[in-house]
Amino acid sequence: MNPFLVPFIQLISTPTLGLNLTNVKVYNLKNMKLNKIRFDWKKKIFTDEFHCEEIKVEGDYAVDGKVLVLPIKGNGPFVIYLKNGFYNYTMSASISDRNGEKYYHIDDSRMNYRIGDVKFEFNNLFDGNKQLGDEMNKFLNENWEPLLADFGPGISKTISSIITSFLQAFMKEIPHSEIFLD
Repeated sequence: MNPFLVPFIQLISTPTLGLNLTNVKVYNLKNMKLNKIRFDWKKKIFTDEFHCEEIKVEGDYAVDGKVLVLPIKGNGPFVIYLKNGFYNYTMSASISDRNGEKYYHIDDSRMNYRIGDVKFEFNNLFDGNKQLGDEMNKFLNENWEPLLADFGPGISKTISSIITSFLQAFMKEIPHSEIFLD
């Protein structure tokens, strides 16, 4: 689980910008601290609140388009550091019977987050032009807050789908009776 591997993420796909990530490795999820967990048993809605000092994401990227007002183009390795993050994951579930046991199935999920700081390192921007690449990385790092505001919904959806995939695999194998005491 450390790193958590994700083969492909279509992070942004808009008329003005495309950003795809491949061979993604997410580090430090093991350091997440569960701050709060809430259950609404009647509605089968579960909410978890986590905090993590730093999550490191690395892999390969391909980007083409405009970010805020500047053109951006390139492909190669990347590293992103998400610092002092607070994550709120909510899911609704249903219960099904299988072989006399009850199992949860995630029907819907969403993720909200608040990040204290972000650092981007995209290598090989603008066909390897180091000066342009360094300037773009500087621009991204200085403007990470409006970037997250613009692309936050897509990022939330991506994070939520990764967590849901992980939890769905877990819940498919472990019956309700082994997760919760009745």
